Amino acid sequence: MEKSFIRLKREHIDIVLLHSPELEDLENIGFLYEYLLELKSKGLIGQIGISLKSPLHWEKFKIFDFDFIQTNFNLLDVRAYVYFPEWESKKIKVLTRGPFASGILTNKNIDFQDKSDHRSRWNKDLRNLLTQNRLLLTEKFPTI
Repeated sequence: MEKSFIRLKREHIDIVLLHSPELEDLENIGFLYEYLLELKSKGLIGQIGISLKSPLHWEKFKIFDFDFIQTNFNLLDVRAYVYFPEWESKKIKVLTRGPFASGILTNKNIDFQDKSDHRSRWNKDLRNLLTQNRLLLTEKFPTI
């Protein structure tokens, strides 16, 4: 972090985001989280957050008191909705990402087999869910 402060020419960083940590790294995340709490107590950083690869990963990371969470949430992917009451009660701010479901909510055709496209690495169940939800949505609202 010290090098980051120097490189950024800052004495304070408003937000530190742990970006999509692996579930297997839970122990290491614990050490990192404690270090970030120490920096926060010294006033060097403002808030600590986590970007979840999947909203379902919250079950593993809820042991930490994050100030905010970044997760997928849009018309097709509402998996995070079940956690909203918990996050609200804990006063955890939510940053949503993927408002167009990585293009699925656009008229663009998506080739899930194209290995150069990050969506090709999505698990089959998620691809099917989003595609099925898009079909249901376009039946109801044909202009989408």
